[in-house]
Amino acid sequence: MAYQVLEKLHRLQDGFIQSYRVGTVDVLLVQWQGRLYGFHNHCPHQGAPLHHGAVFDGVIRCPLHGLEYRLEDGEPITGFSGTLKRIDLIYEGATVGVDLSGMPLG
Repeated sequence: MAYQVLEKLHRLQDGFIQSYRVGTVDVLLVQWQGRLYGFHNHCPHQGAPLHHGAVFDGVIRCPLHGLEYRLEDGEPITGFSGTLKRIDLIYEGATVGVDLSGMPLG
């Protein structure tokens, strides 16, 4: 698998949250204070899709049980449920994407 475009940069703004299917991986793309973050799109607590959650103050809140995670490092700030799994983002031209080559899928 090579570089896969997720989104055009001009379409992004603070509070943006969207999921993308890349192969067998659901990738979560979030923008907050001009910075982009990539994670696996599921809460480590019970697997809820995070793209239905809320983004505020550098935090993403899971829509299922309200658990909150810091965007900076994926660490939980409410409850204990494990850390969000990061996905490295790649900027190419006017787009942001991922290259999941060599990454365990699923």
